[in-house]
Parts: sequence; structure tokens; C-alpha cells
Amino acid sequence: MPITANNLFVASYQTSVGHFSLDQGYFTTFGVENPPLNASADTSGHANEFVHIQRQPGIPANTLNASNYWVDAVFNYKPTPGSPLSVRTAFLPNGTQSVEYHQRLAAAGGDTPYHWSLISGALPTGLTLSASGNITGTPTASGTRSFTVRVADSSKPSQTATQP
Repeated sequence: MPITANNLFVASYQTSVGHFSLDQGYFTTFGVENPPLNASADTSGHANEFVHIQRQPGIPANTLNASNYWVDAVFNYKPTPGSPLSVRTAFLPNGTQSVEYHQRLAAAGGDTPYHWSLISGALPTGLTLSASGNITGTPTASGTRSFTVRVADSSKPSQTATQP
């Protein structure tokens, strides 16, 4: 099946034994970025976990506790080597003071692996940015912060891209 941008794809399974793999609350505050695919946190206004729990077949249309049902879709994406590097993460979900935060920044193009760095501003106190693009930690204060990140690819010479 061809995959095209900005389209919804449904992966589903049916069971007759009355149970299934489930992590309740998985998408409550954290999304999953695996460019070019993403599954945003429910806080973004886009739910990921549609379910249909009935004896009769039907289309999943309801959500339940921001849960992840662990249906795996296999998707192989290889950007064209040498294509322009860009930052794919356009926004980050808000964090909550004293609640663990994890968000992975996403890039596309260039040659992997990527190396991320903070080039201006500051992350909220309690959060750090790893070289692999993970923003993690527990915010210790409320408020808004502005910062700019840079991603560099592994081509020679390397390409860079920034995102405020």
C-alpha cells in the first residue's frame, strides 16, 4: 500500500479471547516521533488510539484513556542520501511542573545518524537535550521558554538545520 503524507492509516487486530496488549495512558503526555511517521500525544488535540469494542465488526471511532494497543505496522523509510536536512518537529507539547517529560525531536534528509544541540535560549529547568534529540526530565517550574536547536547530519561535510 502506498504511504502518502498527511493521511490517516489504521492498523487493527481482532481477538476472541477477551484481552489484548495495552498500556493505558501511553499517549496522555508523550507522543512518538519516528520520521516521517508520528503519533502525537493526546494533548495535541489528535488522538491516536481509536478502538471499537463490540461483538459486531466496525470502524474504530472511540478513544479510551489515551491507551496504546501495541499494534505494530512495519514501515521502511530511507531518505535519499544527500537530500536537504530539515528539522521535522514543528512544535512540542507543553509539559507539567513535577511531571516527567519526554519528547524526541525529529529530522529528515541528510545522512543519519543525527547530532542535536541547543544553540540559543534555555530549556525549562529540569529538562535536558541529548545528542540523539531527546528532551527529557522533570520540569521544576511552570512557565514558557524559548530556545533554538540545531541538528547536524553525518555527511562529509555535514549539513545543519535549525528550529526555534
